[in-house]
Parts: sequence; structure tokens; C-alpha cells
Amino acid sequence: HVGYDLEGRKIMRGARTDELDALIKRFDDPDANRTIHDALHGVDVVLSQEDVALIRRLQRRRYPGATFDPYPETVPFDFPDGKVHPLSSAPPRKAP
Repeated sequence: HVGYDLEGRKIMRGARTDELDALIKRFDDPDANRTIHDALHGVDVVLSQEDVALIRRLQRRRYPGATFDPYPETVPFDFPDGKVHPLSSAPPRKAP
């Protein structure tokens, strides 16, 4: 069973079709290539075009968002003397 309802009765899982019936249904269903089974809830879910595009981007190891820019423009910093770091980390020399 899945759980309990408000009155304390067990909620049973939906009946799952056998493999032969599922195969026949796939031949008749035009959305069979976009249909997946949600094992947690026991239902079949038809994916939208956006869901399929997201899955394909993830399979190609790309970012989930098509508009995401992984290399944004850097913020230019302006230093008045033009130097950011000293040329070496050695302490300054003492007077001779």
C-alpha cells in the first residue's frame, strides 16, 4: 500500500499493466516516446517538449538553462597607479 487516507484506511497502489499490454499500448500511443512511469506515485507521465529538451541538454553534459552564460563578462577594475601587486614578494632592501 502507498499510505493512509483521512479515515485511516490503506490506500492501495494502482494496478500495473503487464508487459504485453504495455507493448500494444506503445504502438497505439503517439506520445509513447515521451511517456515515462513515475514509480513513486504509480502513474505514467507524458513529458512536454521543454522537459525533453532539458533531458537532452543534461545528457550532452550542458547547462540545464539554454540561456545560461558560463563565461560572463568580467568587471573591469581601475587602479589609479596601474599596479595591483608588487613584482616580487621580497622585503624592501635596507640602505647600504
